[in-house]
Amino acid sequence: MDAETKTILENSELFSNMSRANMENILNCSQSRLRKYKAGQTIFSQEEKPNKFYAVISGKVALVKNVALGKKNILCELKEGSVFGEDFFLDRKEDYWYDAEAVVNSEILEISLKFFSDMCEEKCICCKQLMRNLLTIITKKEKIILKKVYINSSSNLLTKISIWLVNNADSKGMVKSGMGREQLANYFGVARPSLSRALMKMQEEGLIKVKKDVFYIVNNDKIREFSE
Repeated sequence: MDAETKTILENSELFSNMSRANMENILNCSQSRLRKYKAGQTIFSQEEKPNKFYAVISGKVALVKNVALGKKNILCELKEGSVFGEDFFLDRKEDYWYDAEAVVNSEILEISLKFFSDMCEEKCICCKQLMRNLLTIITKKEKIILKKVYINSSSNLLTKISIWLVNNADSKGMVKSGMGREQLANYFGVARPSLSRALMKMQEEGLIKVKKDVFYIVNNDKIREFSE
């Protein structure tokens, strides 16, 4: 890896609070590699046997479950610093049960799962901080997934959208989704026309304004009421 790539890794959450020497030792020992994926490219599919875990160094990745009739359900979207594929640390006999796709052009660090199962004493000393960082990242990811479960626990699309807005809005009531209509519909588990109708109705009723992938909460009290 070149110096620029190592600087990116050094500043990532996965290698935070770690010396460059220890980071380089881990990268060499685990035979990790940084790969580039174009937007829409599959990183792994649900039929594959797990043998790596991954960290998003730059870009964005969607974990997607293929369901009936060719539809997709977006389980979650992961930003820079997130990890995925770690679900299979202990059991690598089963297949991945979801696909991983690059949402935008992304750089992904790949680390062999074997590195973690075959740790020697020297590795353990070197990797203590790595494991702490990994646990922190996994905890954050778990919260993202729990939010998604909470959002989709409602059968009412207006409620789903309201919960999503409340949970993701900044102090000015703005949400930048980073998703197109098709992706957002998959996230909510509905057809695109249903989502478009719901958003149009919410705009007509003065609840929100939508400009491409940016959402503005206009009537905060009503949106919060629908989300409860």
